[in-house]
Parts: sequence; structure tokens; C-alpha cells
Amino acid sequence: MPGSPHPHARRGRQGSPHPVAIQTQQQSTESTSASSQAASPSLGPPGSVDDIPELISIAPAIFVPATFDLTKPQAPLPADSSGRTTQQLAELDAHTAAVKSNIAWMIEREAKKIHQDAVKQELSIKAAGLPPPRSKRLPPTKADEDELIRNLEAPIVPGAAYGVPLGVLADQIPPLLPDPRDTPREAFTTRMLGLVRYGMQQMDGYEAHANGVKQQKREEIARQIAGELARGQSQAGTASGFQAPGNGEKDQGTPMDVD
Repeated sequence: MPGSPHPHARRGRQGSPHPVAIQTQQQSTESTSASSQAASPSLGPPGSVDDIPELISIAPAIFVPATFDLTKPQAPLPADSSGRTTQQLAELDAHTAAVKSNIAWMIEREAKKIHQDAVKQELSIKAAGLPPPRSKRLPPTKADEDELIRNLEAPIVPGAAYGVPLGVLADQIPPLLPDPRDTPREAFTTRMLGLVRYGMQQMDGYEAHANGVKQQKREEIARQIAGELARGQSQAGTASGFQAPGNGEKDQGTPMDVD
């Protein structure tokens, strides 16, 4: 199922976001970029990939290649409930793994873009004849270092939540943004940390969603099995309540009217 469910994301990513499809597209982009660099060396440093699209939305990761021929009828599900359960849950697990692979690929590509931006910024500073930028941040004080050590050495409190509390959405967490005083490398580090956190949030969020879908599927299948058992018992009760002649009893025939 190609394309993106969001028009803004679709403008940045045409076609399927599956790693195989994207890598093929990226190879084509790299070859085009290499030929452009040969004609205009000022576009970027040798070996770089120009114009990596910015990560706008992770939503296209849900599109994965079909595992069957869409032009032909699908094979019927197994007749028994156990076989249907096993097959459907296996299909959900395979789709979940493919989506998570797409998320990881998109996060990795954004990391390459962040690195590329930092390299270009440093090269532009060097080309302008300016000295290497120095950090304007104040170094940590002895009190800051002591507080960090105390936090690292503190014992774990049983039952305490050290992560993001349940119910807090990803967009409610303040983002990690570079400080205006940062050098390109410091800003690069901050952006990378923010990207890693964003990727983990997306992975955890999709994992929770997939587990919810699987639980709904299990409950649906359990209801189907219960319905099949109830119908089977009802049919068995109906059959046992009717006894045809000749099954253990003799047919007495129709009484004669002797009057």
C-alpha cells in the first residue's frame, strides 16, 4: 500500500517508505548527487549526500510490502479456531516487526541528516576564514559534578517510576533543543540525543499499540470459539432429545379402533 496518510509527510517522501524501496531511491539520489558534485564541487564535501529530506512524520512507517499477491484470491483461513488464532497472531507479529524496522530506518536517515548539517556548517565557517567556534557555555561547577555523582550512586527506590509517567504523551514532553551558545558539534550532539529519545518514544508507542491490537484479536477469537462451542452443544442437545423408532424401542404401530 504505497504513499503516506498525511499530505505534509507525502511531500517529503514519495512512494513506499519500506527500507528496500527507500534504499533503492536513495541510491538513485546518490548517483544523481555524485554527478552534480562533479559538475559543481561547491554543492558539498566529497562523498556527501545532498538534500536528505527532513523527517516530518513517522506515520509512513506503517506501510509495508504486501506478503501476498493482491491480484489473486487469498488462501482461506484454517477451519479450526486454534489454527486461525496462530495464523492471525503470526501475521500481526510480522507486520509489527516490519513497521519497527521502518521506524529504525527513518530515524537512522535523520541522524545522517543531522550529521550532514553539522559538517556543512563547519565547512562554511572554515571557508569564510573564521576561527573554529568555541563553546560559550560555562563549564560545570564542582557542585554540579558532586550532585551528578550523588544521583548516580543513589540506591534504587523499589516501586519508583524513573521514566516518563504513564499517560504522558510524547508531544507533552519538552523537546531537547540546542542552546544558542552551542558550537555546531555541541548542537549536533543535542539534536542527536533528541532524535534518539524521539525514536524510542515512537518504538514504545507503536509497541503498545500493537500489543493492544493483539489483545483485541485474542478476545475476538475467544468470543468466536465460545460461540462455536455453544452452537455445538445446542446442536448436540437437540439431537439427543429426539429418538427415532427402531433405536432401542419397538414401533407399536397405530392402535386399532375396535369399536
